[in-house]
Amino acid sequence: MRLTRFTLFGLTLVFCALPEAFAQDAALAPGQTSIAPRAEVAAAYSDNALRADTDRQSVGALEESIGVRVERAGPLNIDADVSMLHYDLTDNLPSENLPSGNVRIVDTFIPDRFSLTLEDNLAQISTEPFDVLSDPGRQTVNFLTLGPQLTEPLGSRGRLLLDGEVGTTHYETSNLDNKRYLFEAGAERITSEASALSVNYRQERVEYDVSDLYPTTKSDAAFLRYSARSSRTFMNVELGVDSIQVGDEGRHEGPHAGLTLQRVISARTTLNFEFSSGYSDAEDSLRQSTRSGFNAGSNQNVLAVAQPFRADRAYTVLLHNGPRGSAAFDVTWEREVYQGDAAADRTVAGADGVVDYRLTPVLTLNGRLRWVRERFQTAGVQDDVEQLTLGLSRRLTRALQLSLVGEHTHGLGSSELYRFSENRVLLAISYAPNGTTPQVFDPVSQFRYYNWPGAPRNLTAPVPTIPQSPALPDPDSGL
Repeated sequence: MRLTRFTLFGLTLVFCALPEAFAQDAALAPGQTSIAPRAEVAAAYSDNALRADTDRQSVGALEESIGVRVERAGPLNIDADVSMLHYDLTDNLPSENLPSGNVRIVDTFIPDRFSLTLEDNLAQISTEPFDVLSDPGRQTVNFLTLGPQLTEPLGSRGRLLLDGEVGTTHYETSNLDNKRYLFEAGAERITSEASALSVNYRQERVEYDVSDLYPTTKSDAAFLRYSARSSRTFMNVELGVDSIQVGDEGRHEGPHAGLTLQRVISARTTLNFEFSSGYSDAEDSLRQSTRSGFNAGSNQNVLAVAQPFRADRAYTVLLHNGPRGSAAFDVTWEREVYQGDAAADRTVAGADGVVDYRLTPVLTLNGRLRWVRERFQTAGVQDDVEQLTLGLSRRLTRALQLSLVGEHTHGLGSSELYRFSENRVLLAISYAPNGTTPQVFDPVSQFRYYNWPGAPRNLTAPVPTIPQSPALPDPDSGL
């Protein structure tokens, strides 16, 4: 049994080499594994591929992508989605390979005592928001962490919590590759069957490969954590103090605060809210960004810098799954204050809305609206980008789906560099042997975790039940 689990652990790592969430409507039974491969070929046209204010360049593009989603429930828990997208562009623009992936594997060797967690985030970062056909400033970043979680009972209602983590980050073009080491210890008191209080201390060290340019960063956090859950609500609160030191500079201190709230409003509707305040860096921002289902397949708005920064983040999302489709709406806000580099200080706010509606058993209408505002306070520079997408999907067979998508992106800002408009049309045929789905957004936010390493081991967020709708007949009947 243990050999099988190690084998499955290794096979999942192989899937990462292939580097869009594929929604699953029903939870898997313990020990059950789901592997859902997919592929897509699309022809696209853009009237402004470089998003320029002047000298607009119209291009055609051929897009090919392959991907796989792997899920497994039980002591070996796997939640992985990896894909590879290839662009072939006309007008002498370079082709691009864009791998992406979110992988999280938790292997519980001894229940409630010892587990091992691997998490890998692979994505593209850029100053250009959303998806861009041609982006010279785009680069791929991979952030991988691995570490154990140990729990030692202290009496009947107390526990000692010990977490460790080692990580590595690789940048495609920037010389910011680094390694990190994290240790966290906590003493937890189980106050009831549904609540726990703990005292925690965390220490992290980040060492850059180019140490002559980027000194080592050392950070500490001491905080109280309280978690509670009911059948419909999960809450986690953290309050304490953060400190950070870069090289031989003096140590800086600031408040540490966090709030996570998930409320299952009904069997079809879930509300999530998160707020955090503390020291952060580019890799932490990348992981936060890629966990949001709204950002799947898009550029991640992360600055490629080595300096740590104070980050205040807020995120709220409302998810609804109805008889004929689903809808998701979110609002995000983040303020970054950099250590020793005030020119990079910025505020980023955004909002997203995604709706899909089944017109018939085989025809689905999709709509998506996105907005982001980025402001660099010191430079007084601001840009706003809006994007509207409309699509119509037709299921041809159980495995094939044909989609026609139109997209308009518009940018405004304090500089001509940020002013542009782009119209794009895409015709795609997708293949999924396990069956396609009309949903354009995963209604259970697969890669957003509420029972992260270090959280009370006896508490996890409630999982909403997504009911199957009897309103329409089986889309595959007669196909």
